[in-house]
Amino acid sequence: MFIMNSSFDLKISIVVPALNEEDNLRDTVEAIIRCFSAIVSEFEILIYDDNSSDRTPEVADELARSYKNVRAFHNSSCRNIGGIYKQGLQAAKYDYFMLITGDNEVIIERLLPAFAYLKETDAIIFYHANEYARPLFRQFLSHTYTAIINLIFFTRFKYTNDTNIYKKSLLTGIRIVADDFSYQTEVIIKLAKKGMKFVEFGKDIRQRIHGKSKSTTLKSFCSVCKSIFCLWLEVMVVNRKKYRAPQLRN
Repeated sequence: MFIMNSSFDLKISIVVPALNEEDNLRDTVEAIIRCFSAIVSEFEILIYDDNSSDRTPEVADELARSYKNVRAFHNSSCRNIGGIYKQGLQAAKYDYFMLITGDNEVIIERLLPAFAYLKETDAIIFYHANEYARPLFRQFLSHTYTAIINLIFFTRFKYTNDTNIYKKSLLTGIRIVADDFSYQTEVIIKLAKKGMKFVEFGKDIRQRIHGKSKSTTLKSFCSVCKSIFCLWLEVMVVNRKKYRAPQLRN
């Protein structure tokens, strides 16, 4: 396992959203605990049960009772992944912040080498190094979405909708509007256009073992289209002078 240089005192808050993930949530959280315990000085896990109808609330509470650095929150109505991101940002107590979905798709061990770059940059922007692990339709959607984002915002990102790591101070310095799956694109575009230094890093994923993705529904598609249009208006038209800094890759 990758071990970070101990001279970097990294403290990080990890938000784990979960909507009907009773069969995936425990494996996700325990993998985070196992891996992060080896590389960071302090971390907390904030589980957000998004009004699940299965046993996700009970699993979240069991994890919070079992591990002192895990907290469980329960939404009385669905806030969606972007809404949970904002909830977690308000509750987070450490200097770095990230979200890892509770579906157990992310191979946590493959994230660890990227942490070394945090000594010299503001953010780690992840992309899928093994995109083929997803079904062909998901691959098509991801490539098409990224191409459209790069075209309309004049960027060159490999992916804009993944598990990313930021200095918390950067995130609290912008207004995040989206509650849907475009929330991470909004964050990346706004911060990049304001001059954020970042590193792009490839990580591996696995196909989810239990349940189905919530990101490919018609409702989600329509919501994302609306959010991206509003983001384009804000960044490229209404407040374009505010978002004119160069994108600083390390």
